[in-house]
Amino acid sequence: MRNIDLKMAELNKKFKAQIINQGTDIIDVSKIPFSSPTANYMTYGGVPVGKITEFYGGEGGGKTTSALDICANAQKCFNKAFSDKMGSLTTQLNELEAKDTKEAKKLADKVSAEVNELQEKGPKVVVYVDAEQTLDVEWAKLLGVDTESMILVRPQEQTAEQVLQIIIDLVSTGDVGLCVLDSIPMLVSQNILEESLEKKSYGGISQALTTFCSKITPHLVQNQCAFIGINQIREDLSSMYNTTSTPGGKMWKHACSLRLRFRKDTLLDINNGELTSRAENPAGNRVGIEITKTKVCKPDRRIGYYTLNYTGGIDVLADTLTIGIQLMLIKRGGSWYYYTDKNGNEYKFQGSAKLLEELRTNEPFKTELQNRINEVMYNV
Repeated sequence: MRNIDLKMAELNKKFKAQIINQGTDIIDVSKIPFSSPTANYMTYGGVPVGKITEFYGGEGGGKTTSALDICANAQKCFNKAFSDKMGSLTTQLNELEAKDTKEAKKLADKVSAEVNELQEKGPKVVVYVDAEQTLDVEWAKLLGVDTESMILVRPQEQTAEQVLQIIIDLVSTGDVGLCVLDSIPMLVSQNILEESLEKKSYGGISQALTTFCSKITPHLVQNQCAFIGINQIREDLSSMYNTTSTPGGKMWKHACSLRLRFRKDTLLDINNGELTSRAENPAGNRVGIEITKTKVCKPDRRIGYYTLNYTGGIDVLADTLTIGIQLMLIKRGGSWYYYTDKNGNEYKFQGSAKLLEELRTNEPFKTELQNRINEVMYNV
């Protein structure tokens, strides 16, 4: 054994953690997907697990909606992972019990204990820290969130340091797969509680977030948990120019592996037609997304948008059409749309409404198109 191998083992034992490894397997990053194919295309799969992600933008830009969408999909991922693991262990247990040997019985007892432990723990959970006290439960349900199984934290008079420590304590249990903080500007640090309102408006949470980032990062990696911090764009009062910034300081921005800026885009009617900004009864709007920083994927898909319907949530089919055209799987000529499937069958539709109707009613057609989109998105 090499001297460096001995030293690595010694240091890992000293710090009671596997902090030094040889090889790159440990940097493999899984992701929690968005419902929007466009957002998944831009981020190469969604929000990274084991990392800090920031959703920021102006008021009503789609930050919270996007975070709740990730919550819903995270719950589906965690439930599937739990079900798959239970199925695998159950099959293994049945095979061992069918063998009439002492060694098989010993292994069966071990697997049985593992099954019991897994059943007791259940799937990983989502933690939502509603610092703004504005979570719309009905909207969350519409977006697919199982609000009954989600752990909701609603701070009362706790300081920023206390709220952030609560997050660290929950994540360190290993039972949390996703934590969302909504939002960073609502946190007030202990050292400015007695300051004037003017000073409070500058934030003052940089130091608290610096400490938090250094503490939470290893827990996120070790427990395979994703963290989303929602932030808002504010006027930069320290600048003489008309500039904007986000609270949290430089360390927070540095700690984020992915930063997504959201903005409210074009208003839409019930058929996803564009409306003027003064329209009185819009049925939805486009949500613009910009990747301003990424350490987890190539930065070659920076700008896009998804369609948000005010009564139905994220319009996945409209987004499927948009990304299908962008990837040139669907050709467009005037008002006509053309698509050729893998078997060479040709489809043509006059107007996007006809194509969207086909996606809604023809399940094999929709599945085939979505599978081809996924192939292009993740194999480029």
